[in-house]
Amino acid sequence: MPPFFALVIRAIAILEGIALKGDPDFAIIDESYPYIAKRLLTDDSEYMKNALNNLILDKNGNLDVD
Repeated sequence: MPPFFALVIRAIAILEGIALKGDPDFAIIDESYPYIAKRLLTDDSEYMKNALNNLILDKNGNLDVD
């Protein structure tokens, strides 16, 4: 894992902790999902295309509906 990923994860955890103080029902995944989905569907980079394929396809290349 690249070192900057660890820093990003730590920053997100801290921000989520702060948000939970104001709203105990806050879920960072729920809030970030629209942004992540948009990036996966619109970014032309090979990295994002691979991420999208890994997310929606099983190991045989079939749509993973689970």
